[in-house]
Amino acid sequence: MTKLYNIPMEQKNENSILEENIKGFNKSLSEDFKKHNQSLLEDFKRHTSVLAEEFKGEVKIVAEQYTNLSGKVDLLIDDMDQVKSDIVDIKTEIKFINKKLDSKVDKEVTDGHEKRIFKLEKAKLAIN
Repeated sequence: MTKLYNIPMEQKNENSILEENIKGFNKSLSEDFKKHNQSLLEDFKRHTSVLAEEFKGEVKIVAEQYTNLSGKVDLLIDDMDQVKSDIVDIKTEIKFINKKLDSKVDKEVTDGHEKRIFKLEKAKLAIN
């Protein structure tokens, strides 16, 4: 605050008027600033609320898509487990069939050999 010592009375009055005007202007400016600040705060809150609602909607969509995909993946896992089981069964059956075929081939070869031996022995006996 400016000291008003040794200043003529007229100038003291002018200074007082100026100081009062400046104080009034500062007060008015401060009130305007507070109103504007409050308005900005309300706008910010409203905008943030809108963004939050939009975000919630997007998250909900993603969650629904995840649920759908999760269900499909579970079905694929179940199907894959069944396919694996079927493959194991098929491999077992193939091994069994191969053993049977091997036995059949051995029996056919043995029977063929026996028939030829029998014919050879019969022919030998006929010659003697």
